[in-house]
Amino acid sequence: MNQSNNCPAVSKHSSLRLYLSNIPALTIRIIFQCRITVVQISRNHIINNLVDAYVKQYPEKKRSDEDIEDLNAKNKITREMLDPQKFIKRARNQFGFTYYDSEGSNVESYDGDSSDEDERCRQCPGRMSYTSVAADDGCNSVTISSNTSGFTCNLNTIHISCQCCFELLPDRRSEPISDRRPPVQCEHCSGVYCNMYWRCNGASCVGCLSRFKDKEFKEEWLRELISGNVYETDILMNYLNDNHLTISDMTKTICSRLASNEYSTTNFSIEQALCHRCSISALRPLAYCYRNDIPNTELPAEVTRRPNCWYGKECRTQKNSLAHARNYNHICENRRGK
Repeated sequence: MNQSNNCPAVSKHSSLRLYLSNIPALTIRIIFQCRITVVQISRNHIINNLVDAYVKQYPEKKRSDEDIEDLNAKNKITREMLDPQKFIKRARNQFGFTYYDSEGSNVESYDGDSSDEDERCRQCPGRMSYTSVAADDGCNSVTISSNTSGFTCNLNTIHISCQCCFELLPDRRSEPISDRRPPVQCEHCSGVYCNMYWRCNGASCVGCLSRFKDKEFKEEWLRELISGNVYETDILMNYLNDNHLTISDMTKTICSRLASNEYSTTNFSIEQALCHRCSISALRPLAYCYRNDIPNTELPAEVTRRPNCWYGKECRTQKNSLAHARNYNHICENRRGK
């Protein structure tokens, strides 16, 4: 390991090492900047190449062999942790976490022979049975399918992986969707998710798959809901709060207007199973219609007295200029050149 005394870029994994070395036993490792659970560690080849080029150009900056040997001895990142396949398998338990002690070792014993267990799903023989219950994960209420549906994996069953929790589930996509075979695939992006098949155990799952009409949206997910315009989105949220309405009330109204053909959409229906990202994308144009239907008499004067932007809802400046978004109304059509 070639490291320089002065160049900050050459401290490979230095901040991560310092972080890992100070983690107490039985603590879930989470990156301290983005607060997301660590599921894999890999080398940064760009930084490594910069280090090699720097040391080659300035040989006097290279650390001594004794310093390099001492750094390698203190290294908390093992070769096994850099192996993606082994690390992902070990990092994936029913909660999506891996637990480590203060020395960087997995608390659970691992003898290298647990690959068969890792390749099993909840419906494989030998795994515990799951009863069908209504699960409320704080975001969506879904009915969990289980072994009570009569399905059990056999030796020839093909498995697929949930893109949210990475847990395996049987590939039954060739079967028609029914109560015994709930959707496992987003009908817009075709991503595979297990939330409707059984409750997803992803650490950050917010309802990775659900029918649009059943999706419970939270305000923090919708900061740029109206045409990517934060200011127009705030106007909508303030209107809902002032009228004692929730986002769920808004989505129910939108669904009822879709059912009565007041609103129209061509790329999805409210009965379709959509992933979290596609649900928000589907809500955007419908939320614009809802905002457009709010009478000016129910909005503050500082909102209604703004002149219309020439580009209307198609304006690109509204997304990156708060002053422009505040000074001009963008709930209108593009009239540039008309």
